[in-house]
Amino acid sequence: MLEEYKKTLAIPLSHSLVITTSVHESIGGNDLDVHFCDEVDEYGNIVAHYKVCDTKQRHPPFERLISFSLI
Repeated sequence: MLEEYKKTLAIPLSHSLVITTSVHESIGGNDLDVHFCDEVDEYGNIVAHYKVCDTKQRHPPFERLISFSLI
């Protein structure tokens, strides 16, 4: 999961992504995971904060959407 988010956010390989808070909701036929994440550089400094929304359909066609915002 984190690797998919790093790819979506275009985070450099030398940086890591740390989930600080997660919330799960079911809305209609969708599951919504909201993660608040910190991007940490190779020296341990927080360089960015993100809100990542990962929405998955529970019924066919089981589509998935990952969106984010810089906070």
